[in-house]
Amino acid sequence: MATSVQLDWQALPAMEGVERRWAALRSHGGALTANLICRVSDAGEAERMAACLAQIGPRHPSRVFIVSPGRAGAKLEARVAAQSPGSEFVEIGIAPERARSLVQPLLAADLPVVLVWHGGGANVGELASWAAIADQVLLDAHRMGLSAEQLAELPGQLGVRSGVRDLTWTRLTPWRQLLCQGLETVPNACQEISQVSITSGHRRHGEPPGLATTLLTGWLGYQLQWVSEGSQVHSPSGKKIGLRFGACPAEEKHGLLRRLVVECDAAGKGVKGLSVVIQHRGDRLTLDVHSGARKLGEWSSAAMDESRSQADTLDEELSVGAGAAAGDPIYQASLERGVGILAALRAGNGGGAARAARIKVRASPTAELHRLEPSRPPTRA
Repeated sequence: MATSVQLDWQALPAMEGVERRWAALRSHGGALTANLICRVSDAGEAERMAACLAQIGPRHPSRVFIVSPGRAGAKLEARVAAQSPGSEFVEIGIAPERARSLVQPLLAADLPVVLVWHGGGANVGELASWAAIADQVLLDAHRMGLSAEQLAELPGQLGVRSGVRDLTWTRLTPWRQLLCQGLETVPNACQEISQVSITSGHRRHGEPPGLATTLLTGWLGYQLQWVSEGSQVHSPSGKKIGLRFGACPAEEKHGLLRRLVVECDAAGKGVKGLSVVIQHRGDRLTLDVHSGARKLGEWSSAAMDESRSQADTLDEELSVGAGAAAGDPIYQASLERGVGILAALRAGNGGGAARAARIKVRASPTAELHRLEPSRPPTRA
């Protein structure tokens, strides 16, 4: 991603005339593709968000509204900028309850409205108010401190119009890609999975598995149609699958995840058993594929999950999903499935809570596991 882009801001004494200012500043800017409403926590976060969106403005030219609470006692603080080519920006500092009435009349007609919730905590009332005018809601649940259960409940609280996605899911894309590549080493290996071990990059001993762990577990369970009942997880053929969730030592930090190990009882030509290991090693994200002591493949690159820039993450989201009112069905199903699996495991063997937590697996093509590929294939040993 390119280095930081500086915007030439102009003070705005009142909201009247914003569109005339944009037209003058962006005389050769081309067509816009979306409205982006970015709710941030303070002026510093507003500055960082503006710099982030300026980087991706030429690829995703948008009408951008950056909204922060403003300084105590200030009535309205606003400034305007534009890129040519690129996006139109207005930054507004005002009391949260007044902000929507200023933004809504300025939305570009016939373009999708994407709400990027990057501040304000888990204030569901204010979030729901903004979501009512949005086609898509992008959250950073990890930053907000939301649990997987709270995140799963949000779509129902925000109403039917808004599709909800979380940036944690986007940051997990490299892990899902690499796992698919590793499992493709042996045909049908994904149907022979016997053990999955996930070590969090943030979770400490005694804490429940975090959001990233829940999403990755749910993605596997949904795509491979695992059945969870009580403390047992099985494949559709009845094969038992062991799940282990590890904690990160207090002195270490490895992004969302530290290590993922998937073991298979795969039997292919010259292969008896398969182990796929993905982990952070310093600033690298690595993939190693083994059959016993024999190395079948390896891959290494710069760590690509939480260390990816905010601009990279939003660039990916806007490329694949801006304006998709239904949201990402695989993300939503993975979240629900992960919450269900972990609830059943916590409840133990056959209790009423475990049966209540059981979620029916929706039919899904397991080929989805293999449609994702890393940016370059692992080298073969």
